[in-house]
Amino acid sequence: MDEIFDIEQFHVNPTALEGLTVVITGKLTKIDRKQAEALVERAGGKATGSISSKTNLLVAGEKAGSKLQKAEKLGIEVLDEEGFISRIKQQTNNASSKNEINEASESSSFLNHPKDYADWENIEPFNNEELEMETGLRDDLDINNLTSIFYHSCQHFNYDRLHEGVIQYYFDSLGDEEREAEMKEYEDKDTGDIMVLESAIDTYLGALNKDEKQELYKRLIKPEDTSVNPEALKGLKVVITGTMVKLDRRQAEIHIERAGGKLASSISSKVKLLIKGEKGSIKMLQKAEELGIEILDEKGFLERIEYSSIYD
Repeated sequence: MDEIFDIEQFHVNPTALEGLTVVITGKLTKIDRKQAEALVERAGGKATGSISSKTNLLVAGEKAGSKLQKAEKLGIEVLDEEGFISRIKQQTNNASSKNEINEASESSSFLNHPKDYADWENIEPFNNEELEMETGLRDDLDINNLTSIFYHSCQHFNYDRLHEGVIQYYFDSLGDEEREAEMKEYEDKDTGDIMVLESAIDTYLGALNKDEKQELYKRLIKPEDTSVNPEALKGLKVVITGTMVKLDRRQAEIHIERAGGKLASSISSKVKLLIKGEKGSIKMLQKAEELGIEILDEKGFLERIEYSSIYD
């Protein structure tokens, strides 16, 4: 069986299949049918069960059968599982696609994902006191205020990590003439640079899907002060699947490392522990059980690492 991975750790281009009707058929080896359909939705497509003239793409696994034959007769694009995964991972630059940033642009440059322009991994989070001190704002750390939080982070807390990257992403998304005009405006340090930054942030955040915005928000906000036993998972390879309730995935990953463990993204004989959240991968759980890997739910995981928080 091919290596299995957790789709929640898999980065999806949210516009890779925008406006496309997709059918999945045959046996998939890395993900199950429901996970594949969820990935189609996350990539902006619509998953349906039957082939018709309105179908744009068929994902064909092993023993695809009659649906594959019908798709070929209708001239429908067909991808195998690897091709499908590759398609939804990358940012396309197809002139006929709805996800093209600027159809009028004369530039043929490839626009990377927004995360590639900024150093998300090293974002410096801030708390209410810092936010109020720098901006005069109070109690403004709700995700519904992500635009404001992100703006002040670019300006005050993460200028070198975010500001320049956000501006560059914005310039790369524009056509040549508009880019030249905005670059000239940005050079005006009285008001022009602020106006361009605001436009850049709107464009940058607009290119993120819901999960990516949630991840960014959690990176911007200072995590709770917590403690764990640094020896609890010493030397153990650990995989996480599903959604955590008390912790988000990034926090769980941090606590695994703080407890001496090492993160892995897929199940193998070297993995010693699987942490199962809500809606975890069924295939991962089955594989872990087959290999005799210890499985803990979130509560069991927190107990194992002797987690405590000043807010508990």
